[in-house]
Amino acid sequence: MFISITDGEENQSREYTLEQIKKLFKGGEKAGWTFVFMSAALDAYGDAERIGLKQGNIQAFDGTAQGTHLAFQSLAVKTSNYRNKKRQFLA
Repeated sequence: MFISITDGEENQSREYTLEQIKKLFKGGEKAGWTFVFMSAALDAYGDAERIGLKQGNIQAFDGTAQGTHLAFQSLAVKTSNYRNKKRQFLA
C-alpha cells in the first residue's frame, strides 16, 4: 500500500508529466499495489482522479489539527480492514 498525504499546497512535479504519473500508478496497480491519496486541498477528489486514482482510495480532510487527527484515525481503521480482507483471501 502506498499512501500519499498532502496539505494541499502546490506540489507540482518538474520531473514527471501527468500522463507519466498515471502510467506509474497503473503499472503499480497491475503489480498489486494499492494507492491511497489523502489531501487537505479544496479539490482533493479532482486532483486524485486526474492522476488515475479510484474514488474509494481518496480522502479529503480539513487541514486543522482535529481534521488531520480524524483523517489518520480513518486511515488506521481502513488499513486494518484492508489487511484483514487480504488475510481472509489468502487463508
